[in-house]
Amino acid sequence: MTSRVNDLVDDLFIRPRLEAEAKTRREADAKELAEGTKRQQEAEAKAATGEAELARMQRELKQAEHRARNARVDEAARRLAAERASKGKRALDPSELRSRAATRLSELDAARARLEGK
Repeated sequence: MTSRVNDLVDDLFIRPRLEAEAKTRREADAKELAEGTKRQQEAEAKAATGEAELARMQRELKQAEHRARNARVDEAARRLAAERASKGKRALDPSELRSRAATRLSELDAARARLEGK
């Protein structure tokens, strides 16, 4: 008899409460999972945007370095042409002039690096 009463009490009061708690817990877990997924997607999107911005900045920096290097080569080519003209040597075609100027700049940069390194 007592087990029957206990079963009835369980059926009427305890089981519905446990089922409601389990349902609430499942809903909370599902909501938390959805929020976690959303946060993860937002973080990935933000990281992708940041990576794209970083790549753009690196590309711009590299382009600026190339422009500066080209300007230095052009200036060295003008100086080399002026030196050759003052010594009465033959004029070089523009590609040869730039090549020699670039070589001279590389040698000067290497020498400067050696001096700064010591």
